[in-house]
Amino acid sequence: MPKACKNGFTLWEVLLVIALLGILASMILPCYSGSINSTESEVHKVNILKIESAARLYRLDVGSYPESLNDLITCPSADLNWQGPYLEEIPACPFDPSKHYTLDDGKAVVR
Repeated sequence: MPKACKNGFTLWEVLLVIALLGILASMILPCYSGSINSTESEVHKVNILKIESAARLYRLDVGSYPESLNDLITCPSADLNWQGPYLEEIPACPFDPSKHYTLDDGKAVVR
């Protein structure tokens, strides 16, 4: 009677692989979430710089800062000095897309 060939993995081998994958995942996930937070922070800084630069260009052309961010995309009135659009679109806040950037009284960007 021929001896049967056993192919496959034992329970211990499968458990060892699952444990190793769990250890690797626990080491990688904190680094991944930290990189997401730093990326959102960098995108937020770039968005503010982009809006403030567009507002300064608007001021150079029109003579005053825009009343709202929409003035950077569409001409606010029949202003002949408007050379826009200064932004293609108003950037979304990377932390919370439901929040929007605005200009305060000092014409600085706030979220």
